[in-house]
Amino acid sequence: MGRINLKGPGTAAAIALTAVAVTIPCAVWYWLGARQLDRVSDQLETGARRETQTTADQVATKMALQLEDLRKVESERSHLHYFPKYLTRGKHCGRLKIQSSPLATGDYPKAVKVYFQIDMNGDITAPRPDARLATLDVPVGGRFDVGANATSNGNLPTSIAPWAFMSQAESGLPATDDQTEVGAFAWHTGRLEGKPALMAIRALVLAGQRYFQGFVVENTNLGNWMFDGGFHAQLKYGPAASHATADVPLPGVGWHVAVDPNVAMATVRTQETALRRQFGYSYLGGVLFALITGAGVVGMVIRSNNFARERSRFAAAAAHELRTPLAGIRLHGEMLAAGLGNPTAVQKYAQRITDEAERLGRVVVNVLNHSKSEQRNLTLQRRSFDVRSLLEDAGEIMAPLVREGGGELVLELGPALGQAEVDRDALMQILNNLIDNAEKYSRGAAMDRRIHLRAHLENDALCVAVSDHGPGVPLDMQPRMFKPFVGADTATKTAGLGLGLSVVWSLVRAHGGDVRYEETAGGGSTFVLSFPVAPAQSTTVMAARAVLS
Repeated sequence: MGRINLKGPGTAAAIALTAVAVTIPCAVWYWLGARQLDRVSDQLETGARRETQTTADQVATKMALQLEDLRKVESERSHLHYFPKYLTRGKHCGRLKIQSSPLATGDYPKAVKVYFQIDMNGDITAPRPDARLATLDVPVGGRFDVGANATSNGNLPTSIAPWAFMSQAESGLPATDDQTEVGAFAWHTGRLEGKPALMAIRALVLAGQRYFQGFVVENTNLGNWMFDGGFHAQLKYGPAASHATADVPLPGVGWHVAVDPNVAMATVRTQETALRRQFGYSYLGGVLFALITGAGVVGMVIRSNNFARERSRFAAAAAHELRTPLAGIRLHGEMLAAGLGNPTAVQKYAQRITDEAERLGRVVVNVLNHSKSEQRNLTLQRRSFDVRSLLEDAGEIMAPLVREGGGELVLELGPALGQAEVDRDALMQILNNLIDNAEKYSRGAAMDRRIHLRAHLENDALCVAVSDHGPGVPLDMQPRMFKPFVGADTATKTAGLGLGLSVVWSLVRAHGGDVRYEETAGGGSTFVLSFPVAPAQSTTVMAARAVLS
C-alpha cells in the first residue's frame, strides 16, 4: 500500500476547507435542532399543563355533581339508620321489634368515610363503632333550623368534642312510630383526625329530642370512588391557588380538587426523550455521512496530489531512463557514421547500439503493459511451452546484460520440468524485469555478483527462482514494492521508472497466479511467482524467485 502524503498546500487547503464545510453545517444543524427541540418541549409542557388544568376543572365539576347526588341519596335515607339499633313494627303481628341499622353491618358507600350522630348532650353515636370519631370536631352550635316549630339550642357549643360514644338500652331505642322532624343536609367543614373534613350535616327532632346527623366525605383519593381507581386526585380544603387545582362548586364551603400533574408530565418526558433520541440518531447519522463524505473528498485530493507527484517522478525518471540509452545510441551511431573511433571496434559499437535499443524496448514495453493494466485491458495469448526451453532462452537473452554489468547469470534447472501453458512474451518480460532489477540494484553493492536462475519440480509444481546477494529490500518499502512508480527516484544511480515490479505483478495476476517476496539466505532478495496450469494440462505451477535490492 502506498504512503499517504498529507503535506503540500493543496492537501492542507483541502483538509481545512473540508473541515469548515463539515463543521459549520453540522454546528448550525445542531443549534437549529436543539432550538426546535426546546420549542417542541415547551409546547408539549404547555399542552400538558393545560390538559391537567382542564382535567382538574372537569374533576371539580364532576365531584360537585356526585356530591350533590350523594347528599340527595343520604337525604332519602331513614334517620333511624344513624342509630345502631331501632324499633320497628313487624308486618304480620304489628309488634315492635329490634332492628339493626343497615349501616351497622353493610359497607359504607365509597364516598363516605364515617357516619355520625350527636345528641343534645354532645354524645356521639354511630351505626357502628369507629375510633376515628374520637377526633371528630363538628360545627353544629345554633346553626340548624329543623322546622317552623323548632328553636336553636344556644346551650350547645359551636363545636362538639370530645367523643363520647354511647351504647343504647332497649328502652331508649328510637322507633318508627316516633314523631320526627328531619332537616335537609347542608355542606360544612369540620375536622377529623386533626385534618379538615368535608361533611354534610342535618338537624333532627325525634320524640322531642334534638339530634344532628351527618357523614364525612372520603377525600384521601377521589379516584377510589369517583373513577374506580386508576386516577389520582385529592379533595383539599381551601380555595384553588395553583396549577392543576380547581374549586369545587359546593354552596357554603371552600374546597378544591388537586390532580397529579406528574402523570401528564411523565408522558411529556417520554415524548421528549423519544424526540431527542430520534434527533440524536439522525444528527449522528448526518455527521457520520458528512465525515465520510469529507474524508472521501480529502482522500480524492490526496490521491490526486499523489498521482500528480507520481506523474512528475515518472516523467523525470522516464526522461532519465530514455536519455541514457538515446545518448549511447546517438554517440555510437555518429561514430560509425563519421568513421571515428577504433576501426576494429565497429562490431562493439554496433552491439552497444543494439543493447541500448533493447533497453529502450524494455522501457516502452513496461510502460505499455502498465497502461494496459491500468485500463484493465491486459490480455494474454497462452500456449503450451517446454519450461526448460523457455528458461534457457531467457538466460541466453539476459546473460550478456548481466555480464556487461560485471555479474554472472547461473542457471540451475532440474530434470523433467515438463510443459506449462503461458504467454511466452509475458513470461519473458517477467523474467527480464526481475533479472534486470537484480543486476541493476546489486551492482556495486554486493561482493557476490552471481544471479541464480533455479528451477525444480515440487509437489507437481514447477518452481523457478532468481536470486542475488545484494542489500535486499528495505522493510518500509516491502509493503508497497508492487505499486507503480515505487523506486522511481532520479537522485540515485539505480534510477528507474518504478514500473518493473508493478508490471511483474500485473502479468502474474493476469495468469491467475501470485507473487511474493522473500529474503535470500545470506543477504539478498527473492520474489516468488505462481502460475496455475490450464485444466487440460497436468497440475503445474511456475514459481520464479527474483532479486530486487
